[in-house]
Amino acid sequence: MPRKARVEFPGAVYHLICRESKTDPICTHGAYTDYSYNAINQVDTQTSYFNGSTARFDYGFDTVNRIKYEQRDSGVADGFSFDPRNELTGFNQNGILNGNGTVSAAYNLSVTYDANGNRIDALDGNTAHYSTAPNNQYSSDWTRGAEGVSL
Repeated sequence: MPRKARVEFPGAVYHLICRESKTDPICTHGAYTDYSYNAINQVDTQTSYFNGSTARFDYGFDTVNRIKYEQRDSGVADGFSFDPRNELTGFNQNGILNGNGTVSAAYNLSVTYDANGNRIDALDGNTAHYSTAPNNQYSSDWTRGAEGVSL
């Protein structure tokens, strides 16, 4: 059965109806992507081919199936960490993937939240502070200061 595909590359978008052959030039215009999945159907590897180039992305997940890392071309990786409420608490950019699935990087961001899930601070060597009004809206953030303007 044919499948529909949308393939995007800088400067070009292809909308195709593909046959099951990834080498069919009518289907691929020379480009295609292979995917592999883990036991619960999450993409764990994506490899794209276009004009003789290859781009590979590997993904790892934590014990509750949230993204833990994305590694590009078996090289640099970005890492993610979450609290029990699934709020992003850490981001490590362009680092080295460690054997335990964590990422060691020069750029690290940590985020803290209040009991309602509002951001309090984002720290990456600089502090970005957020203030929350009684109506649970941000009353100021690091870009606007304490203007009393709801964001």
